[in-house]
Amino acid sequence: MVEFSLCCTLEGHNSPINCVSFGEGGYLATGSDDGHIILWSLAEQCEVLHIRPKQGAIMSLKWVVSLLTSTEWFLLSGGADGTLQLQRLSNDKRTSVLLSMHTVFAGAISCIDVNDARSTVAVTGPGRVVLFKIVAGNLDPMQCISADPPFSHDPKPAFAISVHFFKQGKGILVCYLDSHEIVAFCVSPWKELWRQKLINRIGSSAYSDPLSYLLVWNLLDAIEVYQLTDNPTCHLLLIKTLHVRIRRNHICDVQFDCTGKSAISGSDNGEVHLWDIDRGQLKQVLLHGKGKQCWHNLCFHH
Repeated sequence: MVEFSLCCTLEGHNSPINCVSFGEGGYLATGSDDGHIILWSLAEQCEVLHIRPKQGAIMSLKWVVSLLTSTEWFLLSGGADGTLQLQRLSNDKRTSVLLSMHTVFAGAISCIDVNDARSTVAVTGPGRVVLFKIVAGNLDPMQCISADPPFSHDPKPAFAISVHFFKQGKGILVCYLDSHEIVAFCVSPWKELWRQKLINRIGSSAYSDPLSYLLVWNLLDAIEVYQLTDNPTCHLLLIKTLHVRIRRNHICDVQFDCTGKSAISGSDNGEVHLWDIDRGQLKQVLLHGKGKQCWHNLCFHH
């Protein structure tokens, strides 16, 4: 397993950071409670662009690789006001243009996932998951193609906390916080495939498509590792439990490394934990700052 060490510290937000996302070419996008998006150059270790999208706190960020050309980059942002924005960035990353904005939820967007190969975007929030198709060249490049429940119906009482594409983008997994449920949908044609209720709540999650592994921060005492199976009575099989000490009931993020064999998790005391999934062992602890901070969001880039 690769050992990690601190390479730089970037300071620019004046409120807690909710989301981070690596882009190709050594760029990092961050979104914060201050309502700002900052684009950083890792090579220069400095801010290159400051965006004020007027979405309230920025809750989720994702790069859209499928639209990239030699001169243009694109970034999706989800806000606490329930809006989803698509920004086009110049090649030098010094300017941005708003291409599309949709009000998706009455409350905050909780998660965005992108399938670049199919140019599809999945978004979750209060009681609903929504699917968009990105069509380059359209006056509004974001087209809403599916939602569960449909917008003609009331949202579910459960909060959709996260979403992940699986099976090479043919389906999505939607995780619900307090109902303990994970629901799988087929993207086209849009239909529910199955649902499974876990023992514990789902605070955060991550999915590795090559290994069909799902990580769940259970808001109790562990990171649960599930494997997606073809068993019709148990689609998600619990294969490992990574025990953590939860002092305060904050949602901490979980991520996979590029192999899917290592898990990376936040904590409620300012540490980042790196795990060997096969052995179920903690391999490395990274410290951040002097205070006891909650690691709400992590991002891995190879």
